[in-house]
Amino acid sequence: MIMNNSNEFILRPEELSAAEIGLFDLGNGKFAKKLSAKTAVRSVVAIVDEEQHVAYGLCPTYQMMCWCPTCLGTPTLHITSGMEATRLLLDEAKEKGLELPAAEFCANYEGFGVEKGEAFLLSKTEMRRITISSERIFAAWRQVSKQSTDWLALFTSTVNNDYCIWSESFSTMMVSGWKYQCRTLGVVPMVKIKF
Repeated sequence: MIMNNSNEFILRPEELSAAEIGLFDLGNGKFAKKLSAKTAVRSVVAIVDEEQHVAYGLCPTYQMMCWCPTCLGTPTLHITSGMEATRLLLDEAKEKGLELPAAEFCANYEGFGVEKGEAFLLSKTEMRRITISSERIFAAWRQVSKQSTDWLALFTSTVNNDYCIWSESFSTMMVSGWKYQCRTLGVVPMVKIKF
């Protein structure tokens, strides 16, 4: 790990264990614990998987939207990767002529260091991993997204056999659980963090 004068540090791939939940991902393997006023942030580190040698971050953007105005009958309960589930859902929707606003928002997201097609809608498995450290993750995320998390409930890319979507609540005002596809909830894109 190399640290410079502005509280930024660079991790080499073999130092993945040094990546911490709640750090600011500045792109190209650079991270920061604190932000200066002009620091551009790619994502906030939300998952570190040392076994798979990968990390994932939440992009600093948020939208309230419908998951699907009609109903897409494609279960993804068996898929633990949000990236894989998002691709499958978008392919199925395109084939059936349906819109998936939540998945499309994520796939089309472009921000600092994130190119179109790189971000995806988290899976239930990924979302459940975030709940373990949600206070630390969302404390950092609020700094860059400027969004309140008081009422935060987020859609996932996990569809059960009844075609309901798993949603995770980070608020005492709403319960996590399966919701109909036509509901409106929050959406935050996730990206794989590059080292």
